[in-house]
Amino acid sequence: MRSTRIVAIGIAISLVLGLVLSALADEIADARKAMKALQADYSKIDAAANAKNVKGFLAYNAPEYVIVDKSDAIRVQNGPDMEAGYAAFFAASLSYKQQTSVQKLTLHGKEAVVTVKQHIERSANDANSNKRVKSVMNGILEETWTQSDKGWQRTRTKALEMHATENGQKINAH
Repeated sequence: MRSTRIVAIGIAISLVLGLVLSALADEIADARKAMKALQADYSKIDAAANAKNVKGFLAYNAPEYVIVDKSDAIRVQNGPDMEAGYAAFFAASLSYKQQTSVQKLTLHGKEAVVTVKQHIERSANDANSNKRVKSVMNGILEETWTQSDKGWQRTRTKALEMHATENGQKINAH
């Protein structure tokens, strides 16, 4: 009788463990799929930025997209002002190169919190002296994306770290 109970308990534990492992495997597969899709989206955003294509650069932003500072205060909201700001920024850029790579992804259902490493090199003429200025920015960003019927859409960006130089001299980055 006792050995029958032990066998039954062993079978029950095996079934529960199997279900848990199966669910975990599904979760890992979903996270890998999301990471692959989001890295592809970042590559498209980078390509649009490098071509100074504002529409393509902003195409993955959800209507409610915001850029927040370290205290989570909204600095920029999606919309005509954001589009005009980036249009002016790219128009003033003599050269622009951006590269973004996913470092970490945490998936919560249809929401992904993504940590990315971003490198930007830009040259432009200084508005006051008209001399060429080369800027380099390296940052670690935390971005929130939501999966919708339109695919993944970025809803929030927060800079965790930002290091910038102008003509090789360190500057205060926001």
